[in-house]
Amino acid sequence: MSAAKKLGPPKGAGAAVEAATAATEADRIRKLSSRYQDDRQAEAVTWPTTATPTPVPALERATPARPPRVEPDGMTRRTYYLPTTAAETLDAAVKQIQAATGNQVSKHAALAALIAAGVGQVDEVTEQLRGDLLRALTGE
Repeated sequence: MSAAKKLGPPKGAGAAVEAATAATEADRIRKLSSRYQDDRQAEAVTWPTTATPTPVPALERATPARPPRVEPDGMTRRTYYLPTTAAETLDAAVKQIQAATGNQVSKHAALAALIAAGVGQVDEVTEQLRGDLLRALTGE
């Protein structure tokens, strides 16, 4: 069996037809659009692509962040992690104080008084907690 014979470009009238059909779609569009392009239009025709759009940055907050709170003289802000029952008991004690005083005592003043009373009993509280630890360790 012999090797396939290589054919050259077609000759004659068929060459023009084959050359026209070999043009790509993009070339055809370019040729057609150039016929109707005004001299004032120097830009080439661009076609939409299926490329992934550029991600849009995250939106900024609609309202600006609050400025940090200024604490009054002699006051400080602290956060304590407490068991739920202890926090509920403390809230109940504050509400009891406020109700007994006709809500004339602020929440921070009631909390400060309750904490001061507890701090005044630090020795008794320490002994109670040490006893609880000892019983937990010995299994009593």
